[in-house]
Amino acid sequence: MAGCRGSLCCCCRWCCCCGERETRTPEELTILGETQEEEDEILPRKDYESLDYDRCINDPYLEVLETVDSKKSRRYEAVKWMVVFAIGVCTGLVGLFVDFFVRLFTQLKFGVVQTSVEECSQKGCLALSLLELLGFNLIFVFLGSLLVLIEPVAAGSGIPEIKCYLNGVKVPGIVRLRTLLCKAFGVLFSVAGGLFVGKEGPMIHSGAVVGAGLPQFQSISFRKIQVNFPYFRSDRDKRDFVSAGAAAGVAAAFGAPIGGTLFSLEEGSSFWNQGLTWKVLFCSMSATFTLNFFRSGIQFGSWGSFHLPGLLSFGEFKCSDSDKKCHLWTAVDLGFFIVMGVIGGLLGATFNCLNKRLAKYRMRNVHPKPKLVRVLESLLVSLVTTAVVFVASMVLGECRQMSSSSQTGNDSFPLQVASEDVNSSIKTFFCPNETYNDMATLFFNPQESAILQLFHQDGTFSPVTLALFFVLYFLLACWTYGISVPSGLFRRRSQSMKSYPSSELRNMCDEHVASEEPAEKEDLLQQMLERRYTPYPNLYPDQSPSEDWTMEERFRPLTFHGLILRSQLVTLLVRGVCYSESQSSASQPRLSYAEMAEDYPRYPDIHDLDLTLLNPRMIVDVTPYMNPSPFTVSPNTSVSQVFNLFRTMGLRHLPVVNAVGEIVGIITRHNLTYEFLQARLRQHYQTI
Repeated sequence: MAGCRGSLCCCCRWCCCCGERETRTPEELTILGETQEEEDEILPRKDYESLDYDRCINDPYLEVLETVDSKKSRRYEAVKWMVVFAIGVCTGLVGLFVDFFVRLFTQLKFGVVQTSVEECSQKGCLALSLLELLGFNLIFVFLGSLLVLIEPVAAGSGIPEIKCYLNGVKVPGIVRLRTLLCKAFGVLFSVAGGLFVGKEGPMIHSGAVVGAGLPQFQSISFRKIQVNFPYFRSDRDKRDFVSAGAAAGVAAAFGAPIGGTLFSLEEGSSFWNQGLTWKVLFCSMSATFTLNFFRSGIQFGSWGSFHLPGLLSFGEFKCSDSDKKCHLWTAVDLGFFIVMGVIGGLLGATFNCLNKRLAKYRMRNVHPKPKLVRVLESLLVSLVTTAVVFVASMVLGECRQMSSSSQTGNDSFPLQVASEDVNSSIKTFFCPNETYNDMATLFFNPQESAILQLFHQDGTFSPVTLALFFVLYFLLACWTYGISVPSGLFRRRSQSMKSYPSSELRNMCDEHVASEEPAEKEDLLQQMLERRYTPYPNLYPDQSPSEDWTMEERFRPLTFHGLILRSQLVTLLVRGVCYSESQSSASQPRLSYAEMAEDYPRYPDIHDLDLTLLNPRMIVDVTPYMNPSPFTVSPNTSVSQVFNLFRTMGLRHLPVVNAVGEIVGIITRHNLTYEFLQARLRQHYQTI
């Protein structure tokens, strides 16, 4: 319906996309009803976009539906099952890779340091042992922090970003292959470097990246990896596989396929269906099976025994068959469990509160500085952590008597494995025979081994040692969480979405309204000019509007006919889909659905076009490619109804159309954020 330039100019006149970014004048602010007040935010807003979870029901898509029969549908479903199985296997292999090298580097580090400590006949030479430990930890942490400089989104656990992605937020680079490599290598260096972080949280991010990339059979970071795979070429399909990958990451981390499925269902995606539940569970089982099979074989030489279901294992709790009076717990213990739960909740709330304040401080004082400062902060945390661990183990530890069971075997293979792991992790720094240093046993071991010591060591730890260990670990973990290394503590982040208050998440020019001008005039809502940048260059009509026109005259009401995405418009221009003024629209070339989605997920950018080569007299008929019946609301629709539409339908935009079909505005995620609604309420109360 509109020409190559007419289409763009029509859209640009509607949403001010054609011009360069300009500062709003007082006249514009008056029309939009806005003020120039600045809000205090935890993080600066970024120009994130939204994902297209809503299907664009246009002619190419309908043509595909007409060709689908029962045979093609079954084949498509079979391919989905095979892909989710492959995602689970690959996620398990990623977990195996991280765990293997963490154990290798940790054993190397602690072996060298322990030998150095034991060779010291007096404590005067412990400085050399401390320097050796510092050397290992600083090198590992530096490498992990360096990987974050290469791919910044690899920092942290990645769980909040994946939750944002599953709910429609397109965080740049979050599911790239390069991010996966930096995350996997970075987290193994961070854990091996002695930082008080875990590898369980990053497994969720790693699984999500595998789920996003594997079905595409191509990589943006490594362009030589290109396979022509015609399936799953939409954000909607990728979302389901990312959900499966995230669940597989949880299952691989904790050996809990059902837990991974519930995490993805309850904490991850807002869009779910019954069929997806079984695929996600199957993917989680595949990840657990793969990791368990290889870990049991590599670590204990027992291939097929399946005794190590996850990266984090607390060992097996079991009473001896000969002890008939043994009970793992009784009804009286339930009261202690409740008290422990209350204390744990209070400690978790304290941890979140302290870490939130620390995160604000970092965002305001560390992140604005050069990237080298973040690396230095990571090295400082590693330096302090190493010094505290070493001094506490050498000075504050007590020599405890080894239990008799530590020197005997067990007939049950799982218990024997746990017993051997516990016995091998006992540290006897400067303690006489048959005794061990309890503080060094907790600090000079991987975190999993320390947990096994607490659960399965018959010998006791001093209450003073446990109290000091808790205080030091709690404070250092709180300080560590948030530095620029790939790491994570698997815990719920109540501020996960708040960490990205930029739920603005899209550029207004991501979607364009195919429209015509009615005779009457009406003001536009504030979203017409509330964008951060304008990706479309200026295309001038034959007669430019008068410079004396007011803002009301420049932006007139438009009749709503449908929506077309920016990516679709650029694809049409790149492929030369247009016709001459002297011809009819029937002569315009037609693109199929496969051709429209061929460049997914990296569509051509408008800046890749040489607009000087475009004939301004050529016309593009966008009618076959636009969505003629998107979700719309009236100007009187309540906020709660709009919010429910966004959440249940997976929308990225919602046009506002009045009773006579005139487009009066568009609602985006930004309009539903807490900050935006609070600002509008303040303006409303000021006008009363």
